[in-house]
Amino acid sequence: VILDRNMLKTVHLLIGLLGWIGYLIYGVGIHVIPMFYLSKSFLESRARGILLCGLGSLLALSLGMILKWHEELLLLLSLPGLIAVLLFSFTILQMLHQRNRNVIDSTLSLWQRGLLGLCLAVPLGLAHLIYPGQQWLMLFGVLYLGGFAVSVSNGMLYKIVPFLVWFHRFSPLVGQINVPLLKDLLPNRSAWVQTTFHGSSLMLVCAGIVFESDSAIRLGAGLWMFSSLLLLINLILVISKFPKSQEPPVV
Repeated sequence: VILDRNMLKTVHLLIGLLGWIGYLIYGVGIHVIPMFYLSKSFLESRARGILLCGLGSLLALSLGMILKWHEELLLLLSLPGLIAVLLFSFTILQMLHQRNRNVIDSTLSLWQRGLLGLCLAVPLGLAHLIYPGQQWLMLFGVLYLGGFAVSVSNGMLYKIVPFLVWFHRFSPLVGQINVPLLKDLLPNRSAWVQTTFHGSSLMLVCAGIVFESDSAIRLGAGLWMFSSLLLLINLILVISKFPKSQEPPVV
């Protein structure tokens, strides 16, 4: 078999995007959702089934692309992976809907937006197998990276960074001085403003790709950069918070 260099690059990107980024968020998501949102745990049997179906489909699809199998066969091999993606997204959304702490914040919106991006991106990527075109790949890239990976990572940063700052700097002083609540380290309004710009940028870029509007893509990219700057500013404000008294707690 003569290996096509361009095909190998495509397989490399496929494994990197779906295998590395996808399974990284998958592994983190099934553990942090119950911890941060007080939801039910992800069923072990379902998690294992999603993992095996997705991984098997990814490996079979990669092998089929290298060996240049027929497009219909490649599409058939991808179906278990698509089912795994939809089942993962449905389960996470169900866990968020049935959580014990019924508080809506920006991070919840980012998870919902990210899962929507994932469910739209994967079918668009598969559509490229049947109807090759740059438009499908561009939409896949924007929705998967910006809509899924960036949105979920954004939401987790808004949860993890304030938690670490509060735990290491403020929790030892509880009962000795007035300490802020965890939610006070990052005002929800600031996070909502940033996530609104991020969502608007995604819609503009996708609309620009569909309607072949260069100005919409440029405007969306500019908003994306601005939302990333706001994210950086919000995180800097969080890590700059220190208790008024730096005296060690009395044992």
